[in-house]
Amino acid sequence: MSLLETFGAFALIYILARLATFIYQVLCPLRVDIKKLGEWALITGSTDGIGKAYAVELAKRGFNVILISRTKEKLEQVAKEIQSKNSNTQVKLIPIDFTKDSSIYSTIREEIRGLDIGVLINNVGMSYEYPECFDKVDENEKFLNNMIRCNVDSVANLTQIILPDMIKKKRGLIVNVSSISGRRPTPLLGLYSSTKGFIDLFSRSLAAECISRGVYVQSLCPGYVVSKLSGIRKASLIAPTPEKFVVSALDRVALPFTTGYWTHDIQEFIQSLLPEFLSNKITMHVLGGMSFIEISIDSHFPLQNLPYGVFSTKDNAKPRIGVAIGTKILDLSVIKHLFNGPHLNGKQNVFEETTLNKFMSLGKAVWKETRQRLQELLSDTCTTLKDDVELRKKAFVEQNEAKMHLPAQIGDYTDFYCSKEHATNVGTMFRGKENALNPNWLHLPVGYHGRASSIVISGTDIRRPNGQTCPDESKPPTFGNCKLLDFELEMAFFVGGPGNQQGEPITMNKADEYIFGLVIMNDWSARDIQKWEYVPLGPFNAKNFGTTISPWIVTMDALECALCNGPIQDPKPLGYLTQQEPSAFNIDLQVALTSNKSSKEYTICKSNLKYMYWSLKQMLVHHTVTGCNLRPGDLIATGTISGPTPDSYGSMLELSWRGSKPLELDENLTRKFLEDGDTVTMTGFYQGDGFKIGFGHCIGTITPALPLPK
Repeated sequence: MSLLETFGAFALIYILARLATFIYQVLCPLRVDIKKLGEWALITGSTDGIGKAYAVELAKRGFNVILISRTKEKLEQVAKEIQSKNSNTQVKLIPIDFTKDSSIYSTIREEIRGLDIGVLINNVGMSYEYPECFDKVDENEKFLNNMIRCNVDSVANLTQIILPDMIKKKRGLIVNVSSISGRRPTPLLGLYSSTKGFIDLFSRSLAAECISRGVYVQSLCPGYVVSKLSGIRKASLIAPTPEKFVVSALDRVALPFTTGYWTHDIQEFIQSLLPEFLSNKITMHVLGGMSFIEISIDSHFPLQNLPYGVFSTKDNAKPRIGVAIGTKILDLSVIKHLFNGPHLNGKQNVFEETTLNKFMSLGKAVWKETRQRLQELLSDTCTTLKDDVELRKKAFVEQNEAKMHLPAQIGDYTDFYCSKEHATNVGTMFRGKENALNPNWLHLPVGYHGRASSIVISGTDIRRPNGQTCPDESKPPTFGNCKLLDFELEMAFFVGGPGNQQGEPITMNKADEYIFGLVIMNDWSARDIQKWEYVPLGPFNAKNFGTTISPWIVTMDALECALCNGPIQDPKPLGYLTQQEPSAFNIDLQVALTSNKSSKEYTICKSNLKYMYWSLKQMLVHHTVTGCNLRPGDLIATGTISGPTPDSYGSMLELSWRGSKPLELDENLTRKFLEDGDTVTMTGFYQGDGFKIGFGHCIGTITPALPLPK
């Protein structure tokens, strides 16, 4: 027998053994008369879900019950329910918060002293509000300590209190509620699954130690059950009600390990056969991006994104705040009552506004809480929206049926000049290669103040400007149509937070708190007008006639996965501009041109935001270093984003090298600069593992200039 055949035989034996064990546990569980184990049952986490179901069922089977949970009022409600059905049942209540310090166990020990406890159900537990990478969890240290105290310490301490008496009496049952996620690594629930893994191993170890001494110890590892912890509100084949689950689980108490329910057995069996890398990949995909809204694999707006915009519809002309998900818009004004977290509670009317300014002003904690709640509401496991047909009809709008508006009232607009490649290209054209960069360029992000009033939303036509030009500097200037009209591929961020006070700079360690999110920008440029006017104060009329932005603001929380290292900055920036952590973003950008002579779209530029020499945070910090005060809704742009290769140049000025090398779109179709009727479409996205964080499109079409005055 060859090595491969031997390996295959062992694999087959392993699978058959697992299958036989699985079938035996499902069909032939050992029965235990648990009523003979003692008079009292103690259940933690007993006011909801599995814990409450155990309390009710054990009382029904003749036990007096000790209920331990955090909230006294909820404990009293459960006690009332139990005694209304079982009038002879004694119920003892112990209000305890298991996230507190270890002194709580002295209280529990005193409360149960002298009671004949035959059953202990260690059910109390906490999980994540929403699947998330461990390093990105809010209040990480507090979260870690609370979860370990609640999920791990509670099980170990209560077992330590109650087990010795069971051993002494040679009878008892301890059920420690773990989870199917504790059987294998569970990315995005890493700490939770690890605590449940402890419970599983701890319980199975105790089971081996105690079975010969008359005490059953069980690791109960359920899958999804209808409960507040799981977020599931509707029972199904794979997610039974707690009541149905507990009846099934109590039939299996003799087993040292069980999932407790037959469909969970199947799930655990299949999961055990998968290689760990594949299991992790599936888990990342399922927990990280499954929504009940149908979303194509190439959509810019999956559950991982959820950008904000402002829209209106034919039947409701009022602009309102929405979030893009797949091909739909979720109207936040319709579901504002569902935002009841600690930071947004009492502030839900912010979603009745016609712009995002007030929401942006509330700060980073509110942005993060809102995003987490949106991901929860839109996930496939949450039934709040999913199963409320009437609310869904009111809340969702198809994007192709909506009109998009500027997402904010833009008070001020600043444009920077932060691409080294772009600055070098332009400098080389006009000053020569040796003097391409001005002396200040490598020491500070160069910028100028733009015109906020002429910023328009994607899809708005741009009229070719008229202005002064001087094509022949040996002759006087002339007034006429711009001949060298250009696009500029840029990105821009909206300022958020309450804003800084005048005279108080924003420092690098606080910069993240003031950057709400990014849009794609086309900062249209009249190159011939600019050439004549820009000395000595920079561009003016050449840049103030139109700037187009994409309609959806992609938040910085959504873009955390896109963070990367940017170009090495040499010389090292001055202290106030020094940044330690990665601050560039790996966002692929593309520009397409549809000419006035063809309906075909030609891709003419592929660039990336990561090429930027100066980062978004450096722009913000430098902008305020003098004490300049920023306000929520202000817009700050990067300047043209060009890369190291000719196909990554972010303007016609560079692509045609000042018109000297016409850009060949097709046979007999070239461009030096833009012509009337040309449409420029910009787009961008971060490519994740099986998803995109995208920006949609930034589109503008050139219309003819106004007739010249006579």
